[in-house]
Amino acid sequence: MGATLNAFSCIGKCFTINPQRFWLVLVCQLISSLSVPFIQSIPAHVARIWFPKEQVSRATSIGILAMFIGVSLGSILPSLIVPLNSNKIAIACGLSKLMIGEAIIATILFLLIVVWFEEKPKHPPSYSQLKADSMRASTSLSSSLKLILSNKCFVLLLIYFGLSGAVFNSLLILLNEIIFRFYKNAGQYPGISGLTIGISVVIGTYFYGFVLDKTKMYKKVIFIFGLLSILSLFSFEFVLSHQNMSLFVIASALLGFFSSAFGSVGFNFGAELTYPVSEGVTGGFLVLSAQTMSAVYSLICSFSLNHYGVTTTLIMSAIVISVALFAAIFIKSNLRRQEAENECLLAD
Repeated sequence: MGATLNAFSCIGKCFTINPQRFWLVLVCQLISSLSVPFIQSIPAHVARIWFPKEQVSRATSIGILAMFIGVSLGSILPSLIVPLNSNKIAIACGLSKLMIGEAIIATILFLLIVVWFEEKPKHPPSYSQLKADSMRASTSLSSSLKLILSNKCFVLLLIYFGLSGAVFNSLLILLNEIIFRFYKNAGQYPGISGLTIGISVVIGTYFYGFVLDKTKMYKKVIFIFGLLSILSLFSFEFVLSHQNMSLFVIASALLGFFSSAFGSVGFNFGAELTYPVSEGVTGGFLVLSAQTMSAVYSLICSFSLNHYGVTTTLIMSAIVISVALFAAIFIKSNLRRQEAENECLLAD
């Protein structure tokens, strides 16, 4: 469904290179946004269906970091393809190339998924997945929703994930504006910072998946790297004020590495807490929480940045992360999927 909506949206955008068709741009963007929950909730679901329990967190993390890479490319490529000048013909030509390229890629991906991708393997990779499949066969969507919404630990995880995601996403949205507050002639700083954060997010996401696969210590990862992400916020501002390129790159890398922990932890921990509910449903709620809070918090951050400055905005973000960590204190580590695996081992 996600690939279908995305391909349909990209094809529709090919016909929007005209100021009089702005309404069509909005329609296509609406269709594209409807595909997001389907796509972003996929990594945890696919990982548990196809991979053994020792590799689930890493597989989920690889799916998440693939999305981060896609977002990074989506931020960089348009500026390289579409010229930034007043020549409307050149801009229209660049937009046409961009839209047609997106449509081709989205269509190819859609066809590959339809023709090649299988829904699930013939044999489940683990006992917990086998048990989950049999339980889901007799469980309706409404029953799954009731189980999720009545799970207090998962509701607290939604709060943690939403607030953490809101801070991270808002920081990325306002990154250029924050940098320009310190450097009137920022030059290459925004690009270097964006690239460094993107690379560190990719490395960090896989690292967290590896740690979670080996330890299953979800709450410890939440608190350790949550506190480090708060410190990285202030180190980023400190380095900006001193205008040192080497320190700036290091601070950007630390900010991206520590602030991205919520993604791997959230999807994997959520799947454990809500087992045997489908990871697609669980992931959908997590995405909804992060997207909703990000939309609201980015507006708040923008207002704070314009009226009170960078320091106040970063302090506010640190407080929000602290609130998220406080909510996480009350999450009980009920690793239901892991318990199902242990039952199998005891039975053997």
